[in-house]
Amino acid sequence: MTLDKSIIEKIKQMDTASISDAMDKLGIPCGLHGIQAVVSGNKICGEAFTVHYIPCGAEKGTVGDFIDEVEPGQVVVIDNVGRTYCTVWGDIMTFTAKTKGIEGTLIDVCVVM
Repeated sequence: MTLDKSIIEKIKQMDTASISDAMDKLGIPCGLHGIQAVVSGNKICGEAFTVHYIPCGAEKGTVGDFIDEVEPGQVVVIDNVGRTYCTVWGDIMTFTAKTKGIEGTLIDVCVVM
């Protein structure tokens, strides 16, 4: 299911606190405790494209295999299971994401810029 782009545009005009309060009132858990911006002052909003990384060796693949599947305007949300000893996003992924029009990225822990 794809979210109507006009809804995303309306949400982008709202402040984070109002969105959080509305979701609380609707009983939708939405807190992201500990998430911090690498670049402050930016706001991202879009449909999520989720990725779950597993330790290397358990399943073969390379970081970023998924990037061609991400649509412009989507937000890449990466679950790296809190690992701090391996990176899953860097300069090449950032350049590719910007080129493709990806809205932004949320990552559970390690990123190298």
